[in-house]
Amino acid sequence: MGISSSFLEAERLPTIKEDQRFQDNVYDEWWDSGDYGSMDENGHLYLKDRQVDMIDTIDSTLALEDCLLDQLDFLSEVVFVRDPLKKPQPFLAVKENREMDMDAWFAAISNMPYFNSPIILPYDELPRTATMKVQRLKMEEWLKEGKFA
Repeated sequence: MGISSSFLEAERLPTIKEDQRFQDNVYDEWWDSGDYGSMDENGHLYLKDRQVDMIDTIDSTLALEDCLLDQLDFLSEVVFVRDPLKKPQPFLAVKENREMDMDAWFAAISNMPYFNSPIILPYDELPRTATMKVQRLKMEEWLKEGKFA
């Protein structure tokens, strides 16, 4: 699928109170958005991950999460983060009035890279930003602190 690279934008206004962080990512007339993706031979651009969220053994955590959510209708959320050894750690949330189907989970991931056993949390316990984005780095921090050991 073409070349993978960081996304750069030609124009971008700095975020309020984030000017220094913005300036740290300006390269001549380009701004590094922090996103990672690829472009195919037809010029279609695909977002794979945020650079800070990339996992070495997974091409795209976003695509993997979407795939598993599409296959496993009992899940309301799938999030992959790095454990302290940089291995993929799935966090799952099960839909209300549904049960976790471990047989379906293992069937869905049977041809995928190695993952740790999933950590299952209620949807409302997954840390989120004010705009409802999952806070992946917070989840990695939990793992480093041994919260689920």
